[in-house]
Amino acid sequence: MAAYNQGAGYMDSPSAGGVDSPHKTRVAGAASTPLVPATIKQLQTATQAHDDVFRVDERDIAMVTLVGVIESANEQSASATYMLNDSTGSIEVRIWLDGDESPEAASRRREVNRAGAYVRVAGHLRSFMGKRSVVACSVQPLTDYNELTYHLLEVVYVHLHALHQYGGQPGAQYGQQIGVPARWQEGQPVTADHTALILQILAHGNSQQNGTSFDELMSQLAEYGGLPSEEVRSNLQSLIVEGGVYTTCDDNHFKGAQSAQ
Repeated sequence: MAAYNQGAGYMDSPSAGGVDSPHKTRVAGAASTPLVPATIKQLQTATQAHDDVFRVDERDIAMVTLVGVIESANEQSASATYMLNDSTGSIEVRIWLDGDESPEAASRRREVNRAGAYVRVAGHLRSFMGKRSVVACSVQPLTDYNELTYHLLEVVYVHLHALHQYGGQPGAQYGQQIGVPARWQEGQPVTADHTALILQILAHGNSQQNGTSFDELMSQLAEYGGLPSEEVRSNLQSLIVEGGVYTTCDDNHFKGAQSAQ
């Protein structure tokens, strides 16, 4: 996962699992602009300082990156418009098309950026007549669905970093702040979303000699709505097999393969 730098946003580094970091993307004229991972709910609830200046977690945001599924796609002569959903909300994404795009390239773009496809979007948040949208400079299809988990980990990390920087504390309201999907709080079976949260909790416990105990993990998960213990144990076992988590002093203490940056 890309490492976060307080002054300049994300620094290039290989993503886990062999997925190239999406934050290596270079945008003309914006090489030094931090690319902030976010959920759609964060963008919809961001405070607007003035004009097109928005604030999330008490900080101005310029460029953001989202990961979600395209609900609908429409194309005009000069632009393509997508309705993107990431389980926290929906937002319109517009990208201006290359006037020199060949018919073959246009056909490939329509094939991959279609309704039902998962994509990563990088762009600027805008507001017009009270409606918020994203003007994108990049809409790329996901080639590895682990990127969904990695994106959520990045969102969680950046949010917790901001809470620490400004003296806040994560608590029961945390899920509402970043837009945790409602199913997280309904005791549903563990999914990639839950996996991201479990990995994040374990990563923050790596500084402890024996890592995080199962009871500690369950206690922290309870702050986000809680999960059935059998589902958590099943998910931990899968993560151990995959190499993302390992046991320490006994079978009830765990560390993540990656530590929080």
